[in-house]
Amino acid sequence: MPRRQETTVPSMESPTEQAVERTWKISGAYANWELRIAVTPPATGSAIECREPDYASLVGHFRVLVNDNELSHKLNLEDQESA
Repeated sequence: MPRRQETTVPSMESPTEQAVERTWKISGAYANWELRIAVTPPATGSAIECREPDYASLVGHFRVLVNDNELSHKLNLEDQESA
C-alpha cells in the first residue's frame, strides 16, 4: 500500500491577502504521486476571507487514482513477465 504524507504551507502575499497551499504525497512502487491545491486571492487584489474547504473527498479520489494506477502498472509488469 502506498505511503501517504500531507503538508500544509500557508504563505502571506501581502498584509491583506492570504494564500493557502495544501499538498498530499503518496510514495508508490511505480511512482511518487503529488496532489497540490492552492487557494489564492483573486486578481483584483482584494483580501479573501473564507473557510478552508474540506478536502476529504478530493483526497479520497486522489488515493483511488494512485492505487488504480499502481495496480495497473503491477499487472502490466506481471503480464510482460509471463509472456
